[in-house]
Amino acid sequence: MYTYVTDGDKELKSFNVAHDEKYKNSTDQKAMEAAGGKLNLFVSPWSPPAWMKDNNDMLHGGKLKPEFYDSWANYYVKFIQAYEKEGIPVWGLTVQNEPMAKQTWESCMYTADEERNFIKNNLGPTLQKII
Repeated sequence: MYTYVTDGDKELKSFNVAHDEKYKNSTDQKAMEAAGGKLNLFVSPWSPPAWMKDNNDMLHGGKLKPEFYDSWANYYVKFIQAYEKEGIPVWGLTVQNEPMAKQTWESCMYTADEERNFIKNNLGPTLQKII
């Protein structure tokens, strides 16, 4: 379990993907090479950082606190930009992996309306700025 920011960093100034550079990106790059340079990477988060959630836990469901909607949307953008900088373009994404499943592992609960509103009011406009 890990996150790309330090606790309480609403502005995401500490954001970095060093964990992925060490453990994942070389595998992604090898897969891209094997696919002839074209691979559609689809990303789906398991949980926001614990401090962004109402249960203060990356595990066991919980919900994204409204005061962190913009920070969470910016988190997606920073992730996409970091991966693209490494030569790994992101083709698509979801708001949440298994959004209605409270799990013992990393999870975050969203209703369909909450996902729609997050996309409409936060994630969509934030992504539009980089397209």
